Amino acid sequence: MAKENNEFDFKLLLMKLSQLIRMLRLSVSPPSSNTIPHYKNFLIIKTTRSPGQTYDAYCVYNGKTLGIFTSWYDVARSIDGFLQPKYLGYPTLNEAIDGWNNELRRHPQVAERARQQLNRQKPVDALTDNIASLSLPSTPRRAGPSCSQFMPAVSPVSTPLATMSAQADDTSTFYVVIRGAQPGVYRGSVASWHAVGPSPNAKRVKKDSELEAWKYFGELVMSNQIHYL
Repeated sequence: MAKENNEFDFKLLLMKLSQLIRMLRLSVSPPSSNTIPHYKNFLIIKTTRSPGQTYDAYCVYNGKTLGIFTSWYDVARSIDGFLQPKYLGYPTLNEAIDGWNNELRRHPQVAERARQQLNRQKPVDALTDNIASLSLPSTPRRAGPSCSQFMPAVSPVSTPLATMSAQADDTSTFYVVIRGAQPGVYRGSVASWHAVGPSPNAKRVKKDSELEAWKYFGELVMSNQIHYL
């Protein structure tokens, strides 16, 4: 009887050891190359909020630099001159993180581009001080729509850089192009006229300060009054 009990205990011990070995193998096995990158593998570019900025965070899914941005200026630099950029504005940073994760799951090609971008970025880059590793939001996600396009009235194919090069004769003045070839906020008359384009129905408005211009532009965006011609 004692011998049978010893054999049973030995078999039970072997079974537990086998289970432990399997668990250890799983924990150290390398991830599949086809695995879509998780949020922890990517970065948020944290910089000062732009004047008149509509949303707290933006996701750039197709542009010069992919990722989550907290400043519209950085978004503009990423998409300026880029063919068919794709980006979305989110009311909160947590919602932007959710949107980013969902986009990676739905579109593996975006995940692959982001992975390649991350591999090119080194800790010694100039942006190091403004970069924070993404982590799962600790606060619950608030109810409501998950995201909104920055320009709901138009297709966000090309949004201009916030300020143009100093070609203008009045670079201390800002203009808001409401209807035209490239609606947006521009520094100087010459730059804004280029953005207006040839249409006789185009419209631009002069503002005395950059803050006032961005605030006005944001109000127009929210009320669907921005139009490409």
